[in-house]
Amino acid sequence: MTFQPGQSGNPAGKKPGTKNRKTILLQELEKDGSALAAAIKTAALAGDASAMSLWLTRLEPALRSRGETVEIELNVNASIEDQIKAVMMAIASAQISVETGSMLINNIEKLANIRAAQGSGDKEQALIQAFRDMATKLPV
Repeated sequence: MTFQPGQSGNPAGKKPGTKNRKTILLQELEKDGSALAAAIKTAALAGDASAMSLWLTRLEPALRSRGETVEIELNVNASIEDQIKAVMMAIASAQISVETGSMLINNIEKLANIRAAQGSGDKEQALIQAFRDMATKLPV
C-alpha cells in the first residue's frame, strides 16, 4: 500500500507538541540540576570514584589550549633543522610556551612533507624524461 503525497505513513503517530525524551530530561535537569550537581559533588568529595569520573567528564568543561599570538623570527627558506632549532631556542628562552612550540614544530614538519612531495614530483618528471631520451637513442 503506497501513501499519497502529504499523507502520513503513521497516521496514529505522535501528537503535535509531544516532547521527546531528551527535551523532557533537559527540562527536569533545569528544575533540579543544581541539586543533582551538588549531590554528585558531595559524593565525589567523599571519595566515590564513579561520582568523580562523572563530575570530571560531564560537569567540568574540558581544558582546551588557547591559541596565542607569538612573534618569532623564522626563515621559511632555511633548512627544516634550522627552523626547528629556532623554535627550540625560543622555548628555551621562554619566548613561547612548550605547547606553542610544539604546534610550530608540527607545522614546520608539514612544510617539510610538502617540500619532499614536491621534490619527488620533480624527480619523477626527470626520470620520465631520462627514459624518453634513452628510448629515442635506442635502435629499433
